[in-house]
Amino acid sequence: MNLMIVGAFTEYDPTERRHEELYAFYSTVFSKAGEIENLRRPERHIGYECELNRKKHLVFLGFEVSEAGGIPDGFSHMEIGDEEIRFKPRSDAAVRVLPVHWRWKEILHVHGQGWIVGDFDSPIGEFTEITGGQTGEFWTNFNIFGKEEIEGGDRVELVEYQESWPEEFSRFREYLLRHFSPEILTTIEHFGSTSIPGMPAKPVIDMLIEVPSFSEARKGMLPLIDETWEYCWYEEHAMFIKRNAYRGKRTHHLHLVTPGHERWGCIAFRNFLRDRPEKARNYAALKAELAKSHYSDRERYTWSKTAFVQEHTEEAIRRGY
Repeated sequence: MNLMIVGAFTEYDPTERRHEELYAFYSTVFSKAGEIENLRRPERHIGYECELNRKKHLVFLGFEVSEAGGIPDGFSHMEIGDEEIRFKPRSDAAVRVLPVHWRWKEILHVHGQGWIVGDFDSPIGEFTEITGGQTGEFWTNFNIFGKEEIEGGDRVELVEYQESWPEEFSRFREYLLRHFSPEILTTIEHFGSTSIPGMPAKPVIDMLIEVPSFSEARKGMLPLIDETWEYCWYEEHAMFIKRNAYRGKRTHHLHLVTPGHERWGCIAFRNFLRDRPEKARNYAALKAELAKSHYSDRERYTWSKTAFVQEHTEEAIRRGY
């Protein structure tokens, strides 16, 4: 069984920590879905990322197809087999055959679907016209079953604090511990607004999970995937999204990070707001204001809170929380 994807490439600088251009690229790719023939169902958007150098990453995002067909302008077709990639850079181009080495590969038989996931090595010069014929590791970085995220359909909706949220976290933590080795999930913490008593929040349970390495986490966590799970892999940070149904409402966010990652500051921020009700009220007021002004833009809503969160995280760390 081969993995066949129709999609596009882009490059970005991960050190700048600005994702606007990357989200614009995602939006462009999604907008051409109607031009792609033979899409697999459920519709799966799958991506790979490769580090060219410290300040330049190569990203591929595409749609899984069941067989070759039409390719939109600016798109490529890749068929990744056990030992080779058949790569067609555009509709009027010849097929190039390139070697491939899977670092790991798995075929997931979930709900009758044979979904391929895995990381692989391949020459990257053929894809990007970069001279030298370098070989790079392509890691799985994007797997979703809907395009509403980028098109603004996944809206910001805050609800009043629910006493059930800590218990929901505990139940899901127990589920994870039953299904995965403690060697993969070494620490599981509840964070975000649902972890702060009295705080209004999007009704999604945020979980911060320590993993020893991302290579092990990918191999150990990706078998979770069915049509109610999605993931996005960033630089040194991965997020799994759990929904209540295919393209349904988000219920859980699992943030995977390695030991010492700066995101662990979220726990200090959580503890600080739990201990400082006046600061928690200020944060709640800010969230309510931003939820109104950025109702249809989840990413901008999140970015707009950054200054408050950073300032108070730094204060929390200084105070030993």
